Amino acid sequence: MRNNSKKTNTSKFNKKEKGTFKSTNTFNKNKFYDIKDNNLITGKNVIYEAIKSDTKIEEIYICEGYEDNFSFVFDNKKSITKVISKEEFEKKCIGLAHNKEQKIIAKISEFKYYDVDDILQDAHDKNQKPFIILLDEITDPMNFGSIIRSANQAGAHGIIIKEKNNCELNNVVAGASSGALFYTKVAKVTNLSKTIEDLKKDGIWFACADMDGENMYKAN
Repeated sequence: MRNNSKKTNTSKFNKKEKGTFKSTNTFNKNKFYDIKDNNLITGKNVIYEAIKSDTKIEEIYICEGYEDNFSFVFDNKKSITKVISKEEFEKKCIGLAHNKEQKIIAKISEFKYYDVDDILQDAHDKNQKPFIILLDEITDPMNFGSIIRSANQAGAHGIIIKEKNNCELNNVVAGASSGALFYTKVAKVTNLSKTIEDLKKDGIWFACADMDGENMYKAN
């Protein structure tokens, strides 16, 4: 029997119709960053991309005296924008570990997780072969965000992570992704190995990134 997996760091994908995968949207506390409100995002570029992507934003807070830096916010009619005092702004930033010095924060409705099925459907709607990044035990939010940014730039249709032992989506991840998180579907699954086997049955090829693997430019 032919094995359609190999140790290398490149990928091949075959055409995929819509699948039947489901993942959980259960949130676990992020043990790596103790964030007071996990639905807050910070930073000018991140909030700009959130607005541009039509992410549901409940409120935007700007520190008094910095209004002129964020004219794009006042053009947004879909969310409430409040200019608050420095003292109140600092209170809202308690527990935030990223970009709070830019003097703007926003509260989004949720960091949304998708089903694997949504990722596959996105590829199908675009008449493209599924390009999916699967991550196992990525615990550093800066690293996770950087991977999301790279995946988005490479044209990936989405990212799949395990439900446990992976960093949660949060403000740090959003910041490290430079806002690419709001354009990239992330799905959670209970069993990553089973998901891989299910996707193989549908004709999707996998390549495993490994430090000791074959150079991706030499791989077949």
